[in-house]
Amino acid sequence: MDKDIVLDEYKTNTASKVASGIINPVTGMRYVKTWMVDEAMPAAIKAYQEFDCIEQKNILEIFQNSSAEAAFKKRINEQYNYVKMHSNNWNYVFNYNSSVGEINPCYLVDVNTFLQQQKIKTISVEEKFDETFLKVENDKIFYKDIIADKIIFCDGISSSQNKYFKHLPFAPVKGEALIIECKIFNRDYIFNNKYSIVPWKDDLFWVGASFERDFTDEHPTTKFRIETTNWLNNFLKLPYKIIDHISNIRPANISRKPFFSFNLTYKNIGILNGMGSKGVLYTPYLAKQLATEITQEA
Repeated sequence: MDKDIVLDEYKTNTASKVASGIINPVTGMRYVKTWMVDEAMPAAIKAYQEFDCIEQKNILEIFQNSSAEAAFKKRINEQYNYVKMHSNNWNYVFNYNSSVGEINPCYLVDVNTFLQQQKIKTISVEEKFDETFLKVENDKIFYKDIIADKIIFCDGISSSQNKYFKHLPFAPVKGEALIIECKIFNRDYIFNNKYSIVPWKDDLFWVGASFERDFTDEHPTTKFRIETTNWLNNFLKLPYKIIDHISNIRPANISRKPFFSFNLTYKNIGILNGMGSKGVLYTPYLAKQLATEITQEA
């Protein structure tokens, strides 16, 4: 019987585990439609619903300035299906003087629950992958005592040092976020201004994130904590308490399109990576594409 084996070094702060889990159909300051969202979003919703770890939570854009508001309204005039103006007043929660836009539909995925449930459904080995033990012979993969037909690297920024894929144009981006406790805050929406305020577990909210291309390590910085705290103090009218400060490095790339293919020389060595901040959206759809390709070959 065919079996899928997952090798995964246990870490508490991988890029996936500290991610907010947002699925957003638009991207960037100009609110452009996210690449392949019409194909990827239905696949993502279906995949996460199987694990009961997804819920719709639209994003409210509380515009930072008139330029952002104009860019948003331009998309409404172009009849973007995902954007509209929002009529509710949130001045009792936030300090702002702009109007508010709504991105609909957006979704929030409990990434950690998904990863835990996936581990139960697969043969999972908790260990750090050591490339020196990997051998390819006669269209077979050998790794320690494992013999396989294929190997797919889904190991985040580590793939940028992998000899089979280090030629790919990775462009790592560090992200930091605060976890705050705010007991009386609305949990029905994701709020976005300079940073996003995202409902997490219980009374906790994820606040972030930074996008740092120039960094020295993956650890949280005092600079981000001070900057984000100052922003919260000016923007949020409700009392809050900082519970944690998290960070990691996203496996982004120069082309801003994910890597999902096989090595040109070693056809049984594949990669699913380079998704930056869109991994929650793209992973189910692209994983299925790779699986279909493997099945058709068989």
